[in-house]
Amino acid sequence: MTTAELPAIVNPDTLWDVDAVAKYLSASKSWVYKAAERGELPCIRIGAMLRFAPNSVRAWLKQRAGGAT
Repeated sequence: MTTAELPAIVNPDTLWDVDAVAKYLSASKSWVYKAAERGELPCIRIGAMLRFAPNSVRAWLKQRAGGAT
C-alpha cells in the first residue's frame, strides 16, 4: 500500500472510521469491528460509532509486528 492510498488526514486530530482502518490494515470491516469489540484493537466509541486514533492504530500495528519498522 502506498502513502497515496492511505486515508487523507487534513487535520492530525481526525479520527478514522472502520472503513479507513480496514483499508490501512488490509483487513475486512468485520474483522475490524470484532477486534475492536474484543478490546484487541484500540478504539473510541462515540454512541454506536467506532472511531480510531490513527497514531493508536499505527502503534498497535507496530507492537503486533514485534516493533519491526
